[in-house]
Amino acid sequence: MNLIDLQDFKVIFMDLSSEITDFKLDKQLNVMAVRYYGVVALVYSLFSLVFILNGKADFDTVLFQNLILFVSYAFFILIQHRPLSSVEVFLYSFFYTAFTSGLFWALDYVDTPSDSFYYSRVALKLANSQNNLWSDVFMMIKDPSDWGGVVLSAFGYILGGKEYGPLILVSLKFFLYAWACVVFYKLLDTIYENKEWNKIILGLVAFNSYVPYFATSGLKELVFAFVVVLAVYYLYKVLQVPTLINFLLFAIFTITTFFFREMFPIFFVFAFMACKYFAFLLKPKIIMIAIAFGFVLVLFFSVLLQEYLPMAAGGIQDRLSMEKTNQMFKYLNIINAFVSPYPAVNSTNQFVNLTTFQYGVMNSSFAIWGILGLYHCIKEKLSDLFPAMIILLMNSFMLIIYGFAMNARYTYVTIFCLYAFVPLGLAYYFKWKYMIPYLLFILSLSFVYNMR
Repeated sequence: MNLIDLQDFKVIFMDLSSEITDFKLDKQLNVMAVRYYGVVALVYSLFSLVFILNGKADFDTVLFQNLILFVSYAFFILIQHRPLSSVEVFLYSFFYTAFTSGLFWALDYVDTPSDSFYYSRVALKLANSQNNLWSDVFMMIKDPSDWGGVVLSAFGYILGGKEYGPLILVSLKFFLYAWACVVFYKLLDTIYENKEWNKIILGLVAFNSYVPYFATSGLKELVFAFVVVLAVYYLYKVLQVPTLINFLLFAIFTITTFFFREMFPIFFVFAFMACKYFAFLLKPKIIMIAIAFGFVLVLFFSVLLQEYLPMAAGGIQDRLSMEKTNQMFKYLNIINAFVSPYPAVNSTNQFVNLTTFQYGVMNSSFAIWGILGLYHCIKEKLSDLFPAMIILLMNSFMLIIYGFAMNARYTYVTIFCLYAFVPLGLAYYFKWKYMIPYLLFILSLSFVYNMR
């Protein structure tokens, strides 16, 4: 069905709303999500206690991890039982980011990855340069994917100098991510008639430990996520109402993604073309065959991909090298694209994985419902969700090809697309009797991950 046709778009909403009505237009699903989240949080608190008792985890770090976990859970609960305006969405998102970032600073859990040092060092040179900013950017930074992060840092230093530049940059991240949550919430209002479902998705997107991590670590991902959300929003707008201004804004935000990760404009152009000109091909069997073909291509024809995707050849070779040392990596890499990172408690883990424990708990537990919701979307031809599906799958395939699927810096910026399917998964597939084997499976993976 062509999303450009407004009459067709209304029919889509009517079809989806009839399904939602079958499940009741009330808070039943929200209560289920809150209970499930609570059980998961309790299970992983006990899981982390085991590693304290066997001496493999640091008590203070586990205490911090659980503090962020239950603060995030409290914010999740808070928004489930009241109507939300755009202003309230902004304020809740902003306050969560500011409060948890304050905890990161106050308790000395701020990370300083190498990329943040690079952005800061080059940004200071740009801010103090007497030459044209953009010409210096092109000369100093070889990788276009770093331009966005460095220029953003440079503007912080230009406005606040070396002393206050980082503070301005952090404040800008708070503001832009809260704005992104508002835009995403508005987008969800055009997809799900049941506004209660939107609160579940918002709670997962807005309240997770990677938000304060990215805000305080000097990395670009919160701003990149803002750009991606705006690009997805205007992708929907240009498909629904194809005006010149919507097309221009879609083009601007799509092009801007190039300066954060150079492959992303391809995803958006492909999604636009598929939904506008080839919507007649987006049928359940064809979509499932295409997804299966993609997995087969990635798993068994890597050499072919190296030949026809020269820009990805180096990353593919790195992945193949990892597969030689660990045969299971080939298959875990696919699972990792959706359910990782796994909760890290062993003190030998990377600092980033320890400080973002809550995100590992939340994502590994809710991702299954996003995947089942995606399946339901395809099966029932809920084509108003197809643009989000295409963006999510294209980024996931790219990360599987490169072997970066377990790195949340790469999955995070499109994870909101996966969470958009979570209510469908919960509504149509959730059964408590299936939770025990699934949680045991995830706990087993988490245990092996922490013991490796």
